[in-house]
This record gives sequence, C-alpha cells and structure tokens, in this order.
Amino acid sequence: MKICKTAQVQLTEQKDKLVGTVERYVNAMNYISRYAKKYKLYSKNRLQKHIYYDLRERFGLKSQMTINAIGDVASAYKGKHKKNKTRNKPVLFKAQSMRLNYPRDYSFKDGDIVSINSLYARLKIPYKIGKHQQAYFNSNEWDIKSAILTIRYDGIVFLNIAIEQEIEETSFLN
Repeated sequence: MKICKTAQVQLTEQKDKLVGTVERYVNAMNYISRYAKKYKLYSKNRLQKHIYYDLRERFGLKSQMTINAIGDVASAYKGKHKKNKTRNKPVLFKAQSMRLNYPRDYSFKDGDIVSINSLYARLKIPYKIGKHQQAYFNSNEWDIKSAILTIRYDGIVFLNIAIEQEIEETSFLN
C-alpha cells in the first residue's frame, strides 16, 4: 500500500519568470481545449499528433511543457466524459498552475536549490522548508513524484511536490 503526501515549498526568487511560464502554459491549455472541442479530438495521442508543432511555435513552449499541457487537457476531457457532462463549451483552465515531472522538469541540487524548467532557461532557485518536510527529501523511504507549480491569488509562488512511500498493509482485525 502507498502513502501519498504533498510537501509545499515556497519560492521567493525569479517570480516573474515563473509567473510568465505558468501564464503561457495555461493559455496553451485553453488553446488546446478549444481545438480539442472544435475537432472532437480528446485522446492525448491524437491531440499531440495534430497540434504539437503549432503549440511549440505559437506559445514558445519547450517540448516537455507542450506534452504536459496536451496531457492535462486530454485528462480533463476524459474526466468530463466519465461524468457524462456534455457541454457545448470547451473546458476552461483558470487556475494559474502547471504540472512538472520529476526529474525531467524539476530537480533538487545541493544546498537547498531547486532547478525548474521554464520558458527562459533552467532556473536555479533557493527554497526553504521546515525540518519536518525536509525529512521526506532526506529519507530514502520516500519517492519524489510530480509537482504542481502554483501562482496563488496574491502572487506567492509555491511548488507542491507529491511524495510517496510504500508501506506494509496491516490488518486491524484479528
């Protein structure tokens, strides 16, 4: 059985570059969503085949960001269809956030530095977290997974990192 937790890391430097990257990513997702709805393409593979190069050129996204944006839109439509919501409007993405895959889109460096892929370059940003959360990153028992880079309504930037640990199942009965 797996335990999943989220470690929230506040990023205080290079906010402008992070905000610019997230805004362009969300704009790209809305473009993909309109395209998907118009042409009734909801599968990640079909969308990628039709729109990948146009997205790269139109929004200037890096390759992995483009793939993630297409995947996020395809997942949103998959969830929408499972719930039998058949609206005529495309899914609209409002949240200022983007998914990052570990270690391709972000990784940790020595000295409390996180390296994040952005539109501009790979940004190396210092971070501070509490001792309790730091224990997750220092332990070999926890696996670092994907993260969500989020711009809060007040402009504060957070990296919400998913971490997992495999544990033995125990029975409470017996």
